[in-house]
Amino acid sequence: MHDAYFVPNLNFGPMFYKKMSLRILGSYRSDYTWSRIQMIMGLTGKLLNYENLNNIKIHEDAIKFSFDNSQVFKYKFGSCEIFDTTGVDMDNLIIRHIPSKYKVYDDYEISILGGKHTYLEPKISDDELAREIHYYNSGRVDGANYVTDCVTESILTKDQLNNSEYSDSIGRFCVLRHLESIGVRGSFMKMYKNGTPKYRKPKVAHKRRTVLEKEQNIYEDTQNVKVVDYSMKEIFSATST
Repeated sequence: MHDAYFVPNLNFGPMFYKKMSLRILGSYRSDYTWSRIQMIMGLTGKLLNYENLNNIKIHEDAIKFSFDNSQVFKYKFGSCEIFDTTGVDMDNLIIRHIPSKYKVYDDYEISILGGKHTYLEPKISDDELAREIHYYNSGRVDGANYVTDCVTESILTKDQLNNSEYSDSIGRFCVLRHLESIGVRGSFMKMYKNGTPKYRKPKVAHKRRTVLEKEQNIYEDTQNVKVVDYSMKEIFSATST
């Protein structure tokens, strides 16, 4: 892999909250390490990072890149290893057809948290909708050094994408429930006569949804083309030797 060229077929790398068990290039953060690896590959001329890439087609020992402006690049190779088959047209036989999964990120602006929290415990679960919730400072509030936003991560099917039960509105309630579960009830307003406190609930406003398809089909390897599933550690080790 040391002499290989890398072609990213996705414009979306690891999220800021993804961590690795091994410290690579001075960080445990996957997004930092991934950007550094791509920078190193770019400086060594091993990164083929195209803009406006429309299609990737692999036939036998050749790969062809087609662009929105009808431009086409074609290269020959000795071997090709594919990390993600999403959007790649190739000859390899499909051994098993599996419906695609969709990784969905919903961004929310949050406020009225009852204080300026510099850290809020994330949610990590096996739920389909809002399986993970991570709180962060997006920089949208000038001078803020506290949590201002959150992002939810979901793994959904195509049918669930079109189901209102898995919408960003329901995701908003997931955020509110999680905030309450970690003790964030909002701003204190007053005490009822029975001694129970009344709070103004946190405000959670949806801003955007990002949907990324991940093909799940199982392919048969050919002499020249193989589908692989390397970890970041394995990729770094292979490119460093």
